[in-house]
Amino acid sequence: MKVIGIIWQSYYNLLYRAAGHVSNVLDVELYSARVLDKDPDRLEKVLDAMEEADLVLLYRSVESFWDMVEKRLAKGIRGHVVCLSHDPAYWTLSTVRPDIVSRAYSYLVINGEANLTNMLKFLAAEVLGVSVAYDEPKTVPWEGLYHPQALEVFHDIESYLRWYDAYWAERPVKGTVGILFSRHYWVNANTDVEDALIEELERRSLKVISAFAYSVKDDALGTKGSGEVVLEWFMDAEGRSRI
Repeated sequence: MKVIGIIWQSYYNLLYRAAGHVSNVLDVELYSARVLDKDPDRLEKVLDAMEEADLVLLYRSVESFWDMVEKRLAKGIRGHVVCLSHDPAYWTLSTVRPDIVSRAYSYLVINGEANLTNMLKFLAAEVLGVSVAYDEPKTVPWEGLYHPQALEVFHDIESYLRWYDAYWAERPVKGTVGILFSRHYWVNANTDVEDALIEELERRSLKVISAFAYSVKDDALGTKGSGEVVLEWFMDAEGRSRI
């Protein structure tokens, strides 16, 4: 079964890895929206390929070329269309049941390689009729305290600081630096920049409280958002800064 995907750049790398896990049931070709936006000739080839695909998987973002994609879809294509987006209004570009789109979005927004692999298996089974088992979306932390030398992610500041005090031992301390970065980098195992920054700060005798978060507070998703993480982990109970 042939799948053509046009995906927001932030999801591209992890979904590419996930596609490798389902190559026995799906032939997945993925394209970055950012790349296609800068390459009209390549975009035209992808639009032609969409017409022969069994499934077209889209993550509708804000690049200018999406109008061309929508015009091609409006003419009608042979296969099914699953269109995801942070804006549910774009889900209506899909040609499958709304509950399938909603479930696919859950896999995507929770993220993680296992969830994206199961999203592809889910679409293969429920949309294309392929006989393949899949798991439901698995919870992945929305926020946490991270350190490249720790064996786990911490979910409260007290646990992190207990681990850190043992890790730091008797080394000198010139101060403490807070780092806040996007959950997206952690869940994609793409923390090379953060790891290098932490290492360099510690080399300069600066302790580090490093946290990742989903950017906005969302009660439906259960996310704290960046602001709440800052208040909870970079400040103490009396409102004094830990950093």
